[in-house]
Amino acid sequence: MAEPTPAAPGRIFISYRREDTDFPAGWLYERLADHFDGSQVFKDVDSIQLGDDFVEVITTAVGSCDVLLAVIGDRWLTITDEDGKRRLDNSDDFVRLEIEAALAREIRVIPILVDGARIPRAEELPASLVRLARRQALELSPTRFDADTSRLLTVLDRTLVEVHAQTAAKNVPDIGPPAGPPPELSVPAAEPPPAQAPRVESKQRPAPRRPLSRWWLVAAPLLAVLLLAALVLRPQPSVTIPSPGSASVADVVARLQRAGLEVKVTRAASDTVATGQLVRTAPSAGAKVRRGAQVTLFVSSGPQITRLPPGTTKLTVGFVDHFAASKDNPDSLLRDFNPILFPNPKTGRPQGFDVDLAKALGKKLDVAFTFQAIEHFTHSLSDVKDQQVDIGMSVLRDRPEGRKDVDYIDYLRAGTVLLVPKGNPERIRSLQDLCGRRVVRPIEMPAGSVVDQSHQCEEEGEPAITLVSCPKIDGFDPDGDEEVKLEDCPTGRDPLRLVIDGWAYAAVLDLPVAKHLLETSTVGGRLEIAKPRVEAGPYGIAIRKGDRQVRDALQSALQAIIADGTYGRILARWHLQSLAVRAATVNGGP
Repeated sequence: MAEPTPAAPGRIFISYRREDTDFPAGWLYERLADHFDGSQVFKDVDSIQLGDDFVEVITTAVGSCDVLLAVIGDRWLTITDEDGKRRLDNSDDFVRLEIEAALAREIRVIPILVDGARIPRAEELPASLVRLARRQALELSPTRFDADTSRLLTVLDRTLVEVHAQTAAKNVPDIGPPAGPPPELSVPAAEPPPAQAPRVESKQRPAPRRPLSRWWLVAAPLLAVLLLAALVLRPQPSVTIPSPGSASVADVVARLQRAGLEVKVTRAASDTVATGQLVRTAPSAGAKVRRGAQVTLFVSSGPQITRLPPGTTKLTVGFVDHFAASKDNPDSLLRDFNPILFPNPKTGRPQGFDVDLAKALGKKLDVAFTFQAIEHFTHSLSDVKDQQVDIGMSVLRDRPEGRKDVDYIDYLRAGTVLLVPKGNPERIRSLQDLCGRRVVRPIEMPAGSVVDQSHQCEEEGEPAITLVSCPKIDGFDPDGDEEVKLEDCPTGRDPLRLVIDGWAYAAVLDLPVAKHLLETSTVGGRLEIAKPRVEAGPYGIAIRKGDRQVRDALQSALQAIIADGTYGRILARWHLQSLAVRAATVNGGP
């Protein structure tokens, strides 16, 4: 197999609008930062340090980058400011300034189209951005993320190599001709011919020949020596040694080799690069070394697996794979928890990220995981507590109220978002904008920091947020102990339709489920993700309080698949890389 092409030094600038392409830009940044030295990729949120002047930092970054990636969503052209004016028509708009500067410098500008966006037409753009319409674009799709980014990386590798070669050529000293004309040779005059010999005069005396060959005999070797010295002594790009984390040793080795470093792995005889756990590096993590240097990775035998109680051959997983709002409601826009856990449309069997994760844990523990449907989501924790099932999964949030009966092993940083009508007509830009307004949530989705914001609204003299949990279930009040203003959900109504119809201002939904819903259904044309994020805790595997051996065994198995790269591969299959946890923690939620 051919060796991968080392990533050439250079700077890549990601231009995007947070209101339009916040999440795709984040995923793209993580993929590029993993391939290149992280310092080569600039994205404002991830690249600006606390206290920095962001205007100066962004201006410097655009002025020194070699490639600009313009991430364009379906609202990129139409997003307006507070006065209703299109942002692109503002000469001080940051996105416009970023792309203008890149086009003016004639560096490579690559439009990255996401969420079904198209390349803008020339007549839709300000005059200074018209050339963007002629640039070949890349469509970045969640279903083809790996293939699309691989294609992009190939172009970026080639571009940065070309830029680096041009820069190196410009830095070679220019050796011009000598200061004066080359010296003429002094030739003695010829003796006159004998007198008797007739002398024939030439009509045109030839010009004396300049002996340039002697000059080149001296200059050519000198020029070769100077060229060689320039190549040998030119500044070598540095590479930052990554810190030991959740990445597998194999991934770290590949990254260092791509950067042109020589890698030596020191490990016990029973270890392999694929399964070992990176403990430390020499030079130490964070150090900068030059290409060609040797880096030693010290690898342990991997995490120790805690065994399950003797005689355990299987674990039963209690789960729910659909929203309660969809039961007996064919008009519901909410169906299943795709891509976390959802029924296979052909077989009806559960599939998704949770199922693949359980299979991987089972291999580490040498047990079979079987999935048992629970009648209703509200019974998930009680069924675990009462030992109706061994563990619980399926969008279970690690929240304080649940820890009275179960322990959680956190396995996914699934963010929670607000869905609002397309165009965000009420301009919900922060949770504070929800004061005095009605927010609906499916009973499976915790309200999280929306509750905290409601209390803050009251403390500041504003009306509280009204929470509505749908569907209404007799005897079940999920927010009753939060001391928050509650309202009954209209009977038989779907939570998202309440937002579309204007009855509620926003709906709370988990990020991976919301993104899949917007990308694969008609909801995408009627709702969008608002800017505010809701803190609601990570997804956790629920284990009954007191089952310490089961808890510790599952935690050690999760840590093992994080260390050997299995966890990362499962995340990639379901396009959830940005939600990865770095370590298996117990009860690590808010």
